[in-house]
Amino acid sequence: MKYLYSVIAVFALIYMGFIADIAFAEDINASETGYCGMCGKEISSKANIKFSLVFPNGNEKSFSCAGCGLGAIKAGGAKSARTLDFMRGEWVDAKEAWYVMGSDFGSCCPPYRVSFANKDEAEKFSKGFGGDVFNYEEALNQVGKK
Repeated sequence: MKYLYSVIAVFALIYMGFIADIAFAEDINASETGYCGMCGKEISSKANIKFSLVFPNGNEKSFSCAGCGLGAIKAGGAKSARTLDFMRGEWVDAKEAWYVMGSDFGSCCPPYRVSFANKDEAEKFSKGFGGDVFNYEEALNQVGKK
């Protein structure tokens, strides 16, 4: 139980931006406005929840969370997609990522969706914060469902 509280505390500190000395995620100047291409919310530079699509013409569009990015993929036209691994802030091919959907932890559009590079970390996160773990195809099928 003590371990769970420690994990929750670390997630909360990272999420809230109190650990300013840690380099969270690289900025992705893909969106000129700095706002999500789907919901219009400002894209946070301190939260590891970004999503990015590349289109056939080479243009890149940024999204503030996996939910918005997956929704844009369903709308069509993207050549490739990448998402930030929530734990490390490193880019991962969206098709290789694991998604926790419907957790109690999030900052963008409910139901919250968080991306992970590996299934084990996604499952641990879901045990602490709720939600279900899905691979890419399953996550796409969940978009639009409550």
